[in-house]
Amino acid sequence: MTPQRMNLIILVIDTARRDRFGCYGYSRGTTPAIDAFARESLVFDRMITPATWTIPSHASLFSGLYAREHRADYPTPIMRDDVPTLASHLAQHGYSTAVLSNNPLIASRTRLANGFQVLKHRRDFMTSSALRRRMVGLFGRTDKGARAANRLFPQLVKTLARPFFIYMNYMECHWPYRIPTTFENRFVRNRGGVFGRLFDRSRRSFWDPMDAFVGSSDSRRDLLNNLYDASLACADDRVGELLGHLRVLRLEEDTVVVITSDHGESMGEDGLGGHQGALHQGLIHVPFVVRAPGRTPRRVGGLFQFTDVFAGLSRLLGLPVLESLAARPFAADLFSDSGNAGRPYAFAQWTRWGASRLPGLQRRYPRIDFARFPAVLESVQDARFKLVTADDNGTHRLYDLQRDPKETSDCASTVPDEAARLRDALDQWRVAFSQPGRADYTVADEAAIERRLRSLGYV
Repeated sequence: MTPQRMNLIILVIDTARRDRFGCYGYSRGTTPAIDAFARESLVFDRMITPATWTIPSHASLFSGLYAREHRADYPTPIMRDDVPTLASHLAQHGYSTAVLSNNPLIASRTRLANGFQVLKHRRDFMTSSALRRRMVGLFGRTDKGARAANRLFPQLVKTLARPFFIYMNYMECHWPYRIPTTFENRFVRNRGGVFGRLFDRSRRSFWDPMDAFVGSSDSRRDLLNNLYDASLACADDRVGELLGHLRVLRLEEDTVVVITSDHGESMGEDGLGGHQGALHQGLIHVPFVVRAPGRTPRRVGGLFQFTDVFAGLSRLLGLPVLESLAARPFAADLFSDSGNAGRPYAFAQWTRWGASRLPGLQRRYPRIDFARFPAVLESVQDARFKLVTADDNGTHRLYDLQRDPKETSDCASTVPDEAARLRDALDQWRVAFSQPGRADYTVADEAAIERRLRSLGYV
C-alpha cells in the first residue's frame, strides 16, 4: 500500500516585509508566533519574489514561471489559461485543494484559482456588512478577516479528503492599516485618548499607499512605520491561532506548512509607499519558512526564488516534477539534501500600468511624477551584487548588497566587471524565458479585475 502523502498548507501574509520578522533579525517583537514556528522549521535566508504585487507574484508561486511566461501582469493581469498550477498538479495526484483567502485577487477571473476545487473568500466567512465592518474597524475592534478565516479553517479541513492542499492569505499588512487597538497600543504612541485615536483612524481612510511618504514629516513616517509593525504583529497573532488549530486537529505530524509573503512594502524607499514602481529588496526579498515533518530545522543559505517552489514542493511531497519545470535555466532545488547551494541568479520585473490608466493615476496622485517610472524595470542579483535596469533609456544601477544593503549607492563604475557579468546574465534570462502570446480573456474579466485592483489601491 502506498503511504499517505503529507498535506500542504501555504500561508501568504500579504505585503509582509522580511526585515520586520524577528526570525530575520528584527528586534521589536512583531512576530513571536512565527519566530517560535521558525525554530522548528527550515528558514530560507534569500527567497526572492519575481514581482512586486499580488497577481504576478502569486502566478509565479503557483506556476513556477516568470511573468514573461505566465503573463499575469499589466496591462491585463490575467494568467494564461494553459498554465499548469501547483493546485492542478496536486489535484491530479489525489489531493483535495482549497483556497481560504481574504484577497479578492486570488480568484477565477485572474486564473490564480485554477486547480482549486473549493474557493472560500472573505464574502463567505465575513458575514457582517461592509459598512458594519468598517465601523467596527474604525473603533479598533476587528482585523481584516484573518480571525474569521481561522474560525472557518477547522470546518474546512473536516470537509476535505486527505491529503489536502490549502492556500490561505492574510491581508492585515496590506494598506490601509486597520487592526485592533490592542496591537496599535503596543507600537504606536498615545494620540490623545479615545477621540484622538478615533480621529486618526478616520483620517487614515484618506491616505493613499503610493504617495504616503511624499513630502511626509518625520512624525508621519514614524506613525506609518509603527502602524505597519502593529499590523504585522496582528497577522502574527492570527498565525499563532492557526497553528493552534493544527495542534488540536492533530495535523502537525503529516502537514507541510509554508509561511511566506507575496511581496513587501515600500516604507519610504525611493520616496514611495505601496509596492509599485521599484524593485528594491524591501519589495522582493520575502520571508520563506517551511515546517516539514522529518526535516531537521535549520537556516537554509543560498539564493532561491518563487519560481523554484512548485518543483521543490513536488519533490518534497513525493510527486513527479512537471517536465516543463524539471530542467529550467538558473533553477535550484529548495529541499536538496546536498547542501542547498541555491541558484546562481534571481530575477525580478516590474511593468508599468497600461497607458490608459495613467491619466487616472495622475489625477489620483497629483504629487507623484509618473514620468519617473520606466515602462519596465528588471533586476538580477547573485550572492552579493544586484543590477537594476530601466528599459526606457537603457540605464542601469549596480548595488553591493553586502556593503550597501539599503541600495543607496550605484557602484557600477567601481566594479564594472560585476555590472557586465550581471548584464550578461539578464540577457540570458530574457532569451531563455521569452514572452508567449496573450491567452484569451473577456472584457468582463478585465473590468472585474480593474475594480478589484482599484479597491486595493493598485490603480
